[in-house]
Amino acid sequence: MIANSNQGPIYRLRTAPKDIGVVLILATALVLGWLLYQQTTSRTIAFTDAVSGVSLSYPATWIGVDSLQDVALKVQDPTADSAFKTSFVLETRPLDPASPPTLQTLLDRRVEERGQLTAYHFITEREATVDGARAIVSDYAYVVQPIDEPRRVALPVVVQAREYIVVATDSSYYFTLAAPEHEFADANRRFEELLRSVRLPGTVTSKSSPLACHQVDSRSVARSTVVSTHISTQLASQTCSACRVVPEWRCAKAVASASAAARGPSIVTVSCCIACSRRAAASSTASPTGTRSRWPASIGWCGAPVCCVSLPPGRATRMASVISGQLELAVDYVHTNLVTEI
Repeated sequence: MIANSNQGPIYRLRTAPKDIGVVLILATALVLGWLLYQQTTSRTIAFTDAVSGVSLSYPATWIGVDSLQDVALKVQDPTADSAFKTSFVLETRPLDPASPPTLQTLLDRRVEERGQLTAYHFITEREATVDGARAIVSDYAYVVQPIDEPRRVALPVVVQAREYIVVATDSSYYFTLAAPEHEFADANRRFEELLRSVRLPGTVTSKSSPLACHQVDSRSVARSTVVSTHISTQLASQTCSACRVVPEWRCAKAVASASAAARGPSIVTVSCCIACSRRAAASSTASPTGTRSRWPASIGWCGAPVCCVSLPPGRATRMASVISGQLELAVDYVHTNLVTEI
């Protein structure tokens, strides 16, 4: 009895290092597995629509699938714990730049379309921004029968969906997430990450280039009418002179920097982010010089940031073909009504 009681502590003492080693190995394996899982789930795949030019990044674990509708992209999460797989869809629709519909009009049309879904129920709507552009967000729910075949067990699935509608210069964009109700919270977290990666064609923000003459925050751009074109550095300098009424105007310096970096004439974007509310546009608004002028509702007051951003020639040409005339109109108006006053 004494020998046995004396050997108990000895046995435990001799085997303790081995037990600690096993625990450390197991803990290390768990940490490495968790890091590998995080790395795998956080990887993304970049996508750019060849037609509209919109780009985004979606989770690398999601796979592309075919769609019966005319969509730019449709991907699904194959690991979703449901017969109905979480999906993301990107749709683009052309618009008439001369008379683009409002966000509310586009939402009303979508509600009418979605009304054909089984047990469709509209939940809520709110305003938001995507890459600095105004958007309207709608939440809704419906029911699907994922497997509609005899002798195959598949209960109906309640689907919760969220859609962002964005109106750009000549296109509207629809970013739609649909997920089983019990997986919507996790799916929406990844959806928000995807939306942060969205880059709309023609959007000018302070992140676009280090050559930005003036910082432009998303709220300013969302409230503004953006008038853009792509021109040579010589014409850009002339435009800088015409828009010298803009506070902290440093476009000439940025154009010179772009020219030096390109070692010759470079294509730049000159964007008058004209921040003029509808009420101000419809009434007399004081100019920066203290005089009062009548501002056309289509132009507004050129008192917001004006930016010079280097862009690839191909993209520059595409944008210029759509809205070059608007910039000429804006510059002519500013030069005639403002520069001559000071």
